[in-house]
This record gives sequence, structure tokens and C-alpha cells, in this order.
Amino acid sequence: AGRQSGSGSGTSSADGRARMYLAADLLVLTVRAASFVALFQAVGACLFLALFGNVLSSARSRVCSLAKWSALAGVGLTLLHYALLPVRMAGSFSAMFDGSLDAVVAHSNVESAHVFRFAGLALLGASLDTESLFHRATRLLGAGLALISFPLMGHTTIHELRPLLVVLLLLHVSAAAFWFGSLAPLRIVSYRETPARRQQIVEGFSSYAVRAVPVLLLSGALMAGTLLGTPGELLTPYGRMLCLKTLLFAVLLWLASLNRARLVPAMAVGDAQSLNRFRSVVATEWVLLVIVIVATALMTGLFAPESLHGSFSDGHEVDAH
Repeated sequence: AGRQSGSGSGTSSADGRARMYLAADLLVLTVRAASFVALFQAVGACLFLALFGNVLSSARSRVCSLAKWSALAGVGLTLLHYALLPVRMAGSFSAMFDGSLDAVVAHSNVESAHVFRFAGLALLGASLDTESLFHRATRLLGAGLALISFPLMGHTTIHELRPLLVVLLLLHVSAAAFWFGSLAPLRIVSYRETPARRQQIVEGFSSYAVRAVPVLLLSGALMAGTLLGTPGELLTPYGRMLCLKTLLFAVLLWLASLNRARLVPAMAVGDAQSLNRFRSVVATEWVLLVIVIVATALMTGLFAPESLHGSFSDGHEVDAH
């Protein structure tokens, strides 16, 4: 009876530790995914302002507010994610105050990436209240620092073709930020600007998107081909998540082509129904891109390409992505 009781107690204790590990993982990954969404929204809205700020009128304050609050949310989530990294490493919330684990994080490339991300988003958020040349340059600098944080940690830092992957990753996240971060401003514009201004901005965004989307797809394909050693790796967890991401992108491309080929020209001739459909399609694109961003955060946070297994160390991949 004593042995059975002890066995049951041990099983219960193991189950409790497993639940704690799972809770820690879920919390850190959720915060990480949310920080990605906030960052891409802030940076994309900043790029939208840089391209169309001189055309915006009634919508300007709303777009600036969107960029500012997204940046501030990104700052808070970045700090929280950094503070929670020891929790995920140990699988225990008490590890948040473990000095030895804090030291491991502090001596890894994760710290430098979070510093760039925090500084970039803080600069971006703090420079949106004024439209001087200095403030416009400052927020673009902030957007650049936030994007640079991505190749400072992750799979690219330990790959033998790191210089190539850094360039590809920067192109990829820049194009993704512009596409995703411009969608909410476009909806704001569709409600608040005059028909002439609205059409000018929508057509302008469409012309830029036609260039950004191929950059996004080509850079993503080249990165996938570089990171995946063989086609068989598509059957691994990392490969399956990559396939899911690709499928979602295919749906997004179809929606984007619908906007460009049908809805934008119809709006130009004053078709009210096309304007409502445009708003719905833009909202759908935004939701799908949120799913893509969250899937990317999960994919890179939970899995690694098979070719990189065994290459991780505390000095490189504290966050295992």
C-alpha cells in the first residue's frame, strides 16, 4: 500500500510538473506571438505614414494613434517576453527570479535582439506626435531597429550561410510588415478620407504591394530552401508549419489580387458596394496575416529545421527559435 501511495504521489508530482511546463510554454509563446503582431502593426503603420502621410488628411491622427499604441504595446510585450524567458527555460514561474538563468539570457544573443526591438519600438512610439523632419526620420530609424532585431537571434544566427539568410530575413520581415501594417490604416482611410484621396491612397498602396509581395514570397522561398536540407523535411513539424504558412499566403494572394483586379477599379467609378467589399476583404486579409504571424511565432519558437538540430547552445538559442 505504501509503495502504491508513493507511486501515485510520484505520478501526481510528475503530472504537476508537466502541466507547469506546458503553462510556461503557452504563456511565453502567447506573449511572443502578441509582440510580433504589435511590432509588425507599428512598423507597417509607420511605413504607411512615410509613403502616404503627405496625402492623408482626416485619417492622419487615427493612423498615427494606431502606430503609437501598437508600438507601446510592442514595448511592453517585448519586456514581458524577455522577463519570462527564464520561466520557459526552467518550466517554472519561480525561475523568473533565478539569477543564474537571468545571467544565461543576458549573455545570449537574445538580449541584444530584445534591446534593438525595445529601442526601436520606443523610438517609433515616441516620435509620432509631431510631423517634423526629425521626428519622421526618428520613427523610420525606430522601425529599422525593430526589424533588425529579427536576424539577431533565431535560426539564422547559427547557419553557415548566415550573411545570405540575414539579408533574406530582413527583406522578408520588411515586406511582411508593410503589407500587414498597412491594412488597418487602409480601412481607416476608407472611412475617413474623401473619395479622391481614398482612391489615390488605395491605388498607391496597390502599386507598392505589387512590388512587396514578390519580395516577400521570393525571400521566404529562398530561406526555406536554405534552412530545409531535403524535401523530406517538409514532413517534420517545422516543415508542416511552413506548409500551413504557405497555404495561408496563397489565400492572401488571392484576396489581394481580388482587391487589385476588381474592387479598386470599381471604387474608382464610385461603386458603393465595391467599397464595402473592399473593407471586408482588407479585414479578412488582416485576420489571416495575424494567423500567419502567430503561426510563425509558434513555428520558430517550438521547432527547428532538422539540419540545425544539435547546433543550439545557450549562447545562441535561449528562446529556441
